[in-house]
Amino acid sequence: MSSSAVAVNGHGNSPSTNGGPIKVAIIDQQRVFVDALVFRLENEPGIQVVSTADAADRAVSSIDSRPGVVILDAELPQGRTFDVAADVRRQWDGARILFLTRQPGDAFIEQALRIKAEGIVSRDEPLVQLVQAIRSAAAGEPTFSRAVADRLEFDSTGREFRLRVVPPMKGLTDRQLEILRHLARGDSVKAVARKLFLSPKSVDNQKFRIMSKIGVRDKVALALFAVREGLITP
Repeated sequence: MSSSAVAVNGHGNSPSTNGGPIKVAIIDQQRVFVDALVFRLENEPGIQVVSTADAADRAVSSIDSRPGVVILDAELPQGRTFDVAADVRRQWDGARILFLTRQPGDAFIEQALRIKAEGIVSRDEPLVQLVQAIRSAAAGEPTFSRAVADRLEFDSTGREFRLRVVPPMKGLTDRQLEILRHLARGDSVKAVARKLFLSPKSVDNQKFRIMSKIGVRDKVALALFAVREGLITP
């Protein structure tokens, strides 16, 4: 059974389309779904699909035209979804991010809120609902599937959405979450340092801070925590 996506007033910004078509990039590993979505969007006035990619590697660099909305598969292999999201934020400041997911855990929702994604929408939504979510995201209106919206509350002081329950990795910084994802995939401290342009000593120090915060003692337990909380996929 699907639940309708709902637009939620909160941190909405002005539309990014400037009167032109909404340029959409799709990064999703499910080719049949992508083909169906592209076919639907090609018949939608005011929407233009500028790129599709089916893998995380080089997904952002393969997009030629600056997108207004990026539809991003929440289940990319090895939890690389947020690596791609970070690339999107770095390369296209102001691009809206709309996550497509099945059953998002609290850890995933927490990370999506941290990067101020414009939406988290279930794959079970009818395509007409997804099209509306794209239009809402382009206008800066947060859009969540009902199952996600029911787990959120709006903080009027900070003007942001947050989970009603505190996730286990709430005390980790964005950088620590990024390091955690890399370490949990099996990357060495030196490999993480190269990828994130940090010193090995800095990564090693962060590793022990992370382990202390989440209460684990070795890298195996670190990886199990990351899988259990939905930070990476096994």
